[in-house]
Amino acid sequence: MRRLFWALPLWLASSLAFGQTTTTEVVEFYHEGLDHYFITADAREIGNLDTGVLKGWTRTGQKFVAVSPGSQVPGALGVCRFYGKPERGLDSHFYPATLAECVAVREKFPDTWLFESDNVFKLYLPDQNTGVCPGSTVPVYRAWNNRPDVNHRYTTDRSVHLSMLAKGYIEEGFGGNGKPVVAMCAVSASNPVGAGLPSIPIVPVPIVPVPIVPVPGVTPPECTLAADNLYPKVGSTVTLTASCTNSPTKYVWSEASCSTATGSCTLTGSAIGYKNYTVKGGNAGGEGAAVGVLVQWQPATVTGPPPPAAPTVPSCTILSNTPTPVIATNLVLTASCTGSPTSYTWTGCPGATGRTCTTSEASEGSKTYTVTATNAVGNSSPTSMTASWVKIPPPVGVNCTIFPNPVSPVIGASLTLTATCVGNPTTFVWESCSSTTSSCTPTTQTRAGSLAYVLTASNASGSSHRATVLVTWQDPPPPPGPTPTGCQIEVYPAVAVPRLTGLYMNSPNIAVKFKTPNYTSSGLGKATSVEYIGEQRYREASISDQPCDFSFSPGTGNLSGPGTTTYNLFTVGRTQAGIVRLEPNTKYYYNLRGFRWDPADAREQFAVGIDQPLP
Repeated sequence: MRRLFWALPLWLASSLAFGQTTTTEVVEFYHEGLDHYFITADAREIGNLDTGVLKGWTRTGQKFVAVSPGSQVPGALGVCRFYGKPERGLDSHFYPATLAECVAVREKFPDTWLFESDNVFKLYLPDQNTGVCPGSTVPVYRAWNNRPDVNHRYTTDRSVHLSMLAKGYIEEGFGGNGKPVVAMCAVSASNPVGAGLPSIPIVPVPIVPVPIVPVPGVTPPECTLAADNLYPKVGSTVTLTASCTNSPTKYVWSEASCSTATGSCTLTGSAIGYKNYTVKGGNAGGEGAAVGVLVQWQPATVTGPPPPAAPTVPSCTILSNTPTPVIATNLVLTASCTGSPTSYTWTGCPGATGRTCTTSEASEGSKTYTVTATNAVGNSSPTSMTASWVKIPPPVGVNCTIFPNPVSPVIGASLTLTATCVGNPTTFVWESCSSTTSSCTPTTQTRAGSLAYVLTASNASGSSHRATVLVTWQDPPPPPGPTPTGCQIEVYPAVAVPRLTGLYMNSPNIAVKFKTPNYTSSGLGKATSVEYIGEQRYREASISDQPCDFSFSPGTGNLSGPGTTTYNLFTVGRTQAGIVRLEPNTKYYYNLRGFRWDPADAREQFAVGIDQPLP
């Protein structure tokens, strides 16, 4: 996934004139598709966001004043910045409030949060007990979205902060116990920098990990980490196993509940979504690099489509276009089988490989034809039929053809069979359908599959041959909403596309067509869907080469509702455990179903975004 912003240069602060006192405006932006907020004081980033170089971001109108990173003002401390890696399910920026918090993020989450700068702008700290800001500075409130994709909103507007808390955000900072919780303090727009502020000496603290003194000649361990289940259900357990070289004597896990004495750890999931677990091994030579495994916790119970019926061995019958074929003409035999066969083997019909056998004989007499059908479960019992070949057609006064309407009915729907006959028949005998006329309405079917309907018509001269029609009953499409309307395809240009936002959903089933870039990716791509309104219900999302195909694995599903997000990760041209692999320069569909849709509601109800990965 493309990073939204390049890291600010770390030499920025030292390149400014020492002792210069300036302020800078910190501007807030919002991305509707991600449902993320972002702040920046960098003029280049602001320009790229305003001009659409970085798609999907708009100003919220919120901003506050900070001290410029190169200014030396007593009490003003540099704010560091991290970028959450998309392959860890993040794609967001984070601004720690204190130096201690900055150091902790670097040391505890090196494989999750990428360190970008130690000084993007400067702010003041409130009293850590009361949350009160010094002098004439104003509070900066911080609220976390309480979601796995980890995004924060920073604002000096108390009413905006309270509105975020009402949406389920969690406030972070100093204070509490009946007093406002404040993360940092900004410059008051109506007061000069440093006015009324106490002089606080700045003691530089290097942001480096605690050094490890290795034993000469001993190589630190190199580990890999595996999970016994990449898609466990919430409330169940997953066992992580580290395999390391060079005999580790300790294991440093990302989870505090894991023992440092063993390379195995069993954890219980408590929340739906992606979770990255890491471990690194240590010995007398020091600690090796941290390695991780990405686990996607699934809902404990969901109300989704019923599972498909277990496959069975095929069972077949053979249908014939005539029981008394004329020599030197074609006899057409069709195998009608249950169990969805994948192959057919015919005896007595040279060259036939599918369900249909077309053959001819040069002499009179009886000839037997046999078929055996095969699926993943096994082979059917051989099924045979015998045809009596004659020199000339038998004297039949009646001949009929059956026409079904519709041709492929849906389970539960009505089917009408109508026979068109020559010879003015006076009697009609149906098989698999109850009627004494040339028209028949059979009983609707409850299972998908093919069913043969047969008619024998007669007049004073005799009876017709058994006219046959093979009707395939179809499964109905899954009912994703109050008005099932099939599959709607949204088509985009056949090029690698940036994030798509603001797509109005106007059908319960939708397939968003996109094309992968023509290269092998190093990172992960992400297809995201966001639901804005509606009650909670089960929603499914999948990526497939077919529109509205929900059988492609792995897909995602969750209980969705107002403000919820579902996303599917993918690679391009490479394989990664637990992630969908897509091929370069290929058309795919991001398929969605099961969300609430109200055609009478004019509001935007759903949005989709597709991020392409880095090459």
